[in-house]
Amino acid sequence: MIDLTAPAGTTVLVVGAGFIGSHVCRRLLNEGHQVRTLTRTIPEAAHGRLLDGAEVLIGDATDASAVAAAMNGVGWVVFGAGGLVPAASQSDPIPDVVLALRPLLTVLDAVVASPGTGFTYLSSGGTVYGRSTCTRIHEDHPTDPITAYGVLKLAGEKFTGLYSRQSGMPIRILRCANVYGEGQRTDRGQGAVAAFLAAMSRGDAITFYGDGGVVRDFVHVNDVAAAVARLRPAPVLTSGGYEVVNIGSGIGVSLRELLCAMENLLGAKAAINRLPSRPFDVERNVLDIDRLTTLSGLAPMSLREGLDLTLAAELGSRALY
Repeated sequence: MIDLTAPAGTTVLVVGAGFIGSHVCRRLLNEGHQVRTLTRTIPEAAHGRLLDGAEVLIGDATDASAVAAAMNGVGWVVFGAGGLVPAASQSDPIPDVVLALRPLLTVLDAVVASPGTGFTYLSSGGTVYGRSTCTRIHEDHPTDPITAYGVLKLAGEKFTGLYSRQSGMPIRILRCANVYGEGQRTDRGQGAVAAFLAAMSRGDAITFYGDGGVVRDFVHVNDVAAAVARLRPAPVLTSGGYEVVNIGSGIGVSLRELLCAMENLLGAKAAINRLPSRPFDVERNVLDIDRLTTLSGLAPMSLREGLDLTLAAELGSRALY
């Protein structure tokens, strides 16, 4: 395993203090970094406690002056700011173009103006590849997204690579699978674990589009945060390319299997509301994580371990099985 961790004490700017960003902040703080986060709104309570010890700046990443101020003394930037959720982006992509790309370009301009600063872009392994017949999708698999959300994430990758090639900026692009865990919002139509837990807690029916047989790669947010911390940005390759790393569990789980596991943990059966399949849902998406394990030594937790952590945190209990 190559040591890719940044030296303790490095000042890291995390852009976006939502679900994933707040966990990344906590992990970096625990590893001895100075952490600053730039976020549009005051963090929710579930995220705010993870930011204890970080410098929290409320500001818009499209504001060049706010970004420049946040960059003071920073040696590494992690970009985790999001736009619309996939379904909303698909139905009306124009607003998401502005929400997703304008902040990214503003931050990239500021990073380039600070030579030597590294940049990590959190992308989506669940959407940029599109449809695939592979059992596990390797980073070299063609990228052919079939959703507006995936197209914008891929555009973010391309802009990051472009800026890196032009300036020599060290970068790391991390393609995250279906992330779940403590503090994930349940009102955004994104995140099956959070949505299932919320519905079962209220006694509501769980919506399946199709028969629930679509297969996904579920990765706990703690593993995503650990991967970010272990994989510092790297210089572009001599060929002019850049290295992408999948961040997932490497294990496929159908939505039916996920629901069954959650029913067993909660000791309750869920009602199901079946709707027709959606054209933008791929049948299977499971990431190959050999590169992740080689570079970082990270062994992602099992779904059972991750669900236990999530349920214990969200329901305020210990192990539920």
